[in-house]
Amino acid sequence: MNNGSARKILFVSLAGLVTALLALLLLTPFSLLAVGQTDASSDGTQQNVPNLQLRVDAYNHARAFCNGMKVVVSFADFIEFFVLNMDGSRHRIYSGPWKGKLKEDSPGHYTLTGTDPASGLTYSLGYHQVDLNTVEIEMVYKAPSRPANIGFDIVKLSPDLLKGAALEVFPPARGDAEKIPVQPTPFADRVLLENKSRVLIKSVLCDIEISELGESSSMLLADGRNMPWDKEKSIYFIGGKDRLVPGQTYSFRYSIRSLPPTGHVVLPKGQTDEISAPNIRHLSLSEAASDKALPAASIAPEKNSWSFYALPPKEEIKKDGRYVLQSQDGIYGVTTGTAETILAREIEELTSLRLPVKAAAQGNTGRGLYIERISHEDGSHLPAEGFEIVTTPDKVTVRGGSERACLYGIYTVLGRLSRVNDWQLKCGTLRDWPDLPVRGVCIAMSNSGLRDVKLMKGYLDAFSRARSNVVIFLHDPLRIRSWQKNVDDGGWTKEQMQEISLYARSLEMDIWGGMGSGFKADQFPEINISKDSNLYNPFEESSYTYLFALYSELLEVYHPSTLLIGHDEIQGLSAYAAQSGRSVADILSMDVRKIHDWLTPQNVKTAMWGDMLLDFTVWDKDVGAANSRNPAFNSGATHLAITQIPSDVLILDWHYDEKKDFRSIGYFRQNGFSATGCPWHNPYAARTLAKSAKKYGGSGVIATDWGFLGTFSPAATTLYAPLCAWSTDCVIGTDNRDVSALAETMRPRGYDGALTGYSQLAVGLEDVGNASTSGIFGLGNVLGLPAVLSQQQKTDAITFDILSDKDGKTLNCVVVENKNGKLPKGKVVYQGGQPARVLAFLHTSLIEEPQVRSRRVGCYLVEYENGQTETISLMENWNITDIRSSEGLRRNDWTFIRSPDVLIGSQLGWRGLSGANVPLNLQMFTWRNPHPEQKISSIRLLVDAVPSNSKIALIGLTFLQ
Repeated sequence: MNNGSARKILFVSLAGLVTALLALLLLTPFSLLAVGQTDASSDGTQQNVPNLQLRVDAYNHARAFCNGMKVVVSFADFIEFFVLNMDGSRHRIYSGPWKGKLKEDSPGHYTLTGTDPASGLTYSLGYHQVDLNTVEIEMVYKAPSRPANIGFDIVKLSPDLLKGAALEVFPPARGDAEKIPVQPTPFADRVLLENKSRVLIKSVLCDIEISELGESSSMLLADGRNMPWDKEKSIYFIGGKDRLVPGQTYSFRYSIRSLPPTGHVVLPKGQTDEISAPNIRHLSLSEAASDKALPAASIAPEKNSWSFYALPPKEEIKKDGRYVLQSQDGIYGVTTGTAETILAREIEELTSLRLPVKAAAQGNTGRGLYIERISHEDGSHLPAEGFEIVTTPDKVTVRGGSERACLYGIYTVLGRLSRVNDWQLKCGTLRDWPDLPVRGVCIAMSNSGLRDVKLMKGYLDAFSRARSNVVIFLHDPLRIRSWQKNVDDGGWTKEQMQEISLYARSLEMDIWGGMGSGFKADQFPEINISKDSNLYNPFEESSYTYLFALYSELLEVYHPSTLLIGHDEIQGLSAYAAQSGRSVADILSMDVRKIHDWLTPQNVKTAMWGDMLLDFTVWDKDVGAANSRNPAFNSGATHLAITQIPSDVLILDWHYDEKKDFRSIGYFRQNGFSATGCPWHNPYAARTLAKSAKKYGGSGVIATDWGFLGTFSPAATTLYAPLCAWSTDCVIGTDNRDVSALAETMRPRGYDGALTGYSQLAVGLEDVGNASTSGIFGLGNVLGLPAVLSQQQKTDAITFDILSDKDGKTLNCVVVENKNGKLPKGKVVYQGGQPARVLAFLHTSLIEEPQVRSRRVGCYLVEYENGQTETISLMENWNITDIRSSEGLRRNDWTFIRSPDVLIGSQLGWRGLSGANVPLNLQMFTWRNPHPEQKISSIRLLVDAVPSNSKIALIGLTFLQ
């Protein structure tokens, strides 16, 4: 489950390509693409033709690069043998091929072989670099011993360079698409071509020709950018064959060739070559005189970073007038209250006004913001956790029947503040309350490159602002064992988690502990675990002695109200059933009851995931995440245990894909359980789960965040989960605002107005420049910046001095690279003697195969006049990222891909399109100087040796003092 366990794949048969294309099948995700190297020989006769370089390895699979950019995402990355059922659905016999054995026969020539003894099939796939610009793939299959069909990917192409590309096809047919659409096609219209033997795609980087090296014309071309299961958002070439003769051998051969580019950029109707970030205006270089420097480029903060959290209230009476915040105002309530403390802190952060917190005196009616905690009788008109805000020109009063209600009330005040010369609130009365009582997040406490407690507190801040009242800290059993042994294994320590959970309590969150139930025999020799299962032996008492000792660690650290015991995706329960003669339902219910009966006397509730209680054959198509009788897990009919499990066990009903309805919540309610919907990172799935919970009597919605701590990607979860549980009528925009809101809330101080009042010295780079912005990475307009944001100086902005590059004639930026090219691996970008409290960098990178997981790609080396030095690490997807903003470009072990250019460690500085229609970004990163009293003598930019073939570009540099 924690890898987004099921994704859907499509394949085709010759007899009905379009019909088969609509079939959706489940498949555990394969590994994706990263760096590998294969040398290819050149015959020296095609020097003007762009290279097509094949790379193959077992981890990253097969892919190809043109001029250093990945154009072929994968070759033959998925095959499937299947039979069609009477209802048109598929029964899979085998899928692959990367379970097989990869062998490098010679440089540029690879063979992947495999066999499936159960079905009798064998296969051999050959990947061959034929010449400098041609790759061939050959697939040889011995059919299964039963009648079957086969479908497979031929290639998947990167869409970035193909948008709007013209198509030349053979044989032609009426209805053929003439080009690849600029915008992704609707899912139902994704088939662009059928029954082709040759397709030429005319791209701006290189033309790509794909040919079938046989007598048939069986290739299908499909737009995969709206296929929810394709993380790369690719352009698909698909092949296959129906009615294979059992035991017969079949061969398929294809050629992929690069040719000189003949493509032209086609922009969507009404779209310019620039797209600004939501909080940025800019002026294109073409609008500036070519012989003059541009006005300094400025990044201005949003007016109110709290605006995302401001939900429309359920009741509101608007009145004329406004309450204007003034420096002499006070905050009146409980001087140590959470709501008062947060309100004062955040008003200062947002407005720079320091409002004192004072005790509310009897009869005090002066100007200010008042927080009133009212009794149930006084607040009888307010539901649980509901609040009321009354705003007049002289006073703002927040009333709530609990600490939690008052906290949500002040969140609403902060979200509704607007700035028109002064910070103000519109007058009137509003009341709001939650639709669902349970709202929260389950945090998978995996190993993280940043064990930063402060950062985790920011994460909790974001979910609290989104109206979360529950947080689950979920751990792997290995981590808890390390706690037992007082071993620091690189994960979060007990002391850190105690501090983090104490902070969550200060935000009025209910604390749950959690531990997964997945145990591997080779990792836990202390207990008996079947080699075919991932669950401890439930018939041995020693299993529970060990398990309860681990649980005790969690209870000691968190003092939780509830313990999540996992029990999702249980593998091989049938093995224990065969040994014991008991049914799998009896075994599952026996296990859950034992745990429940151990926790109950300790006043701790039991929660478990619900997938093993949903019959795969009944629920999978409608809701997904139903794993009883799922052949992939070999655990039998565990759903029958639902009548034997104690009804006070809380069910977390997890579903990650968008559906029309999640009636499984109603099923659990009908069986007497409290059920909470659990989405992952899809906002629309979160909203539907909230609506279904309200419809069927569920408790609420708890977001999951698989992969967040492994990547610190703000797209790994969604704040819409708790927000839509508060208001099931929540509106989800198309701008991924939840991603940017999470990043803004967690981002270290130094952005969004925190540097207001600092003097600034913008440093021009023309004296040290070695590249021009219009051709920044040596690929012309493919990745060139046709415009750099530019506007007049503002007092609350950071300003960069960016000189016009005069159509590439002026070197106005610095680029370093780690391959043996013309550019250096390191370069001095500043020399002088200027002090600074803060340094601001406007920068970007080009990484041949970028990834979502953070890794160091380079650094700035700061040297002071006294000889001291400081190193500022540049971490991929933390404070710098690849210049391309394309969804699906970055290698990701998980399925979240939204807004890849929105980072936590830096702010989106500029977003736009290259001259070739590729979406681009620049990041603005600020660094607080630990030696502000020392003058900086030099700053040097360096690129690391790994990842190979990487470039880093500095566009702007500013000193703040």
